[in-house]
Amino acid sequence: MMRNITAVIYDFKRSLMKKSVILVMAISILLGIGLSYVLYASLLQGMNLDDINVRAYMIAINNKIYLLGAVYDSKGDPINNAVAKLYLGDNPLIEASSDVKGLFFAEKEINLSDILRADLSFLRLTLYVGGKSINTSAEIRQFSTTPSMRSLRDGLYVVVELYRDSVYVLGRSTIFGAISTNSSLQPNDVFLSFTVLHRNNDVYKIMIFGIRVVNNSITPINTNILYTVANRSIFIQEIVNMTPAPRINIIIQRSITLKPSVFEKLRFEYLTNMTDYVEIKEIKLSGESKDLDTLILKVPFSDNTYVFTAGIIYRYSPLYTTLIMSLSSSGGIFFFTLSIVVLFLVNSMMAKPRSSGELEYILSKPLTRDDLYLIRYASILLAILFMVLILLLTLSSFTYVLLKISYDFDTLLKLFIGLTGSLIALLSLFYSIATGLRSGLYMGVSIGLFVILIFLWDSLMFAVGIALSGTQSFQEISRFVEESTYFNPRVLVRYVFSELTSTFIEGQEPVLKLPLVLISWGLWTFIPFIIGLLRFRRINLLS
Repeated sequence: MMRNITAVIYDFKRSLMKKSVILVMAISILLGIGLSYVLYASLLQGMNLDDINVRAYMIAINNKIYLLGAVYDSKGDPINNAVAKLYLGDNPLIEASSDVKGLFFAEKEINLSDILRADLSFLRLTLYVGGKSINTSAEIRQFSTTPSMRSLRDGLYVVVELYRDSVYVLGRSTIFGAISTNSSLQPNDVFLSFTVLHRNNDVYKIMIFGIRVVNNSITPINTNILYTVANRSIFIQEIVNMTPAPRINIIIQRSITLKPSVFEKLRFEYLTNMTDYVEIKEIKLSGESKDLDTLILKVPFSDNTYVFTAGIIYRYSPLYTTLIMSLSSSGGIFFFTLSIVVLFLVNSMMAKPRSSGELEYILSKPLTRDDLYLIRYASILLAILFMVLILLLTLSSFTYVLLKISYDFDTLLKLFIGLTGSLIALLSLFYSIATGLRSGLYMGVSIGLFVILIFLWDSLMFAVGIALSGTQSFQEISRFVEESTYFNPRVLVRYVFSELTSTFIEGQEPVLKLPLVLISWGLWTFIPFIIGLLRFRRINLLS
């Protein structure tokens, strides 16, 4: 018994130390590095990867213009010595530099009539950081007068919000409004906005920016800010009213339609007392609020007047979303590569040793055929687990180095399960074939199956779908192709990539159903394994 165990351990170690297994580990590292660079290059072409977020306001009051804002990265750290220059077309208006808090502020005498006559759609803020120039977007929040639009003298001011969100952030406020029961109060003199910078599990870091215009001067809000998280369905619509006015190109006022009494029933919690123009705060979404997607900040006044701003919170940043979508679209390519590796591992561990007589020699030691069959299968299985683990760790590490972004553990776990599961199903299929064929014939049969199951399957099933359907639509044929994967050993990895894609595309659900996927995977894994074992017990290894 002891000699048998020693022989099992010896062959198991010997199998794992084969040159082919060591080569597979090296290939996994190179594949992870290569895939990281491919994803990086594809994202670099379509995205600005600078981790810089800007929130700013241009305010023109009487004959003075103000520029104030904040510059932060997605971790909530301020960016110092950034130069912000405001242009109207190609004409510079005003500039300011950020301090250690990331805040910039400047004021300048100006003829207000020039601003009123100008087309503010040409207004832009350019940020100069570390030798790079970054342009922001402008949103004309509103033109406002105090006490009424009939006065175009002392009380007139113009407010334009300027912002630039990096591809790392998780959302920003896009709705701004006021609910008032007292028409004498001017709630529009308060301007509030936020950017959702970063997430650590259920804790979200938020940059809040707020100002108030009082008696033709600009101050922080200097009052409490409350918050709640709700579902975006509370907002029926956002209406933008554009009304011509004398000597002013356009007046833009945003109005929000709420479902009856919904806003008043929302339960707000204390967030901060806003004593500065910008603050970084954290909120935690409790278990029951994880499905809620809209953050609302509110500034309450004593007479039941509320100024609020709202925006959608995303669990993942645009960069992460695009990264996973790119990974899903290219997943077929690197699963293709891993499948070839499994094919050759089986040849190295079973088909080639059978052809050379190595298996017959090993069986002369105190090993049974069942022992040998299970040892070699377990060796390849363990090599697959290490191969996928090394690949994902390499991919994750180099992605962080290149893009400063980490994969979620859930994403990595799903990829690991999908890849290893489908590769194990292929292992069972190829291993079963290898027990009955010598190396050359095994390679021919396995490569043929590989081409059909991995390389040509979708094209063949699409042709079958067209032949069977007649007048069915392209969507119905595509669904048929997807469902045909139940009859393919790569069903599990196909499901995982579909599930990952559906996470980031609202309303898209995987066509494949998990219970049927697991049944299909189990059949592809265990039936070939059992058939191969039964054949290996009886086959003449010398024939």
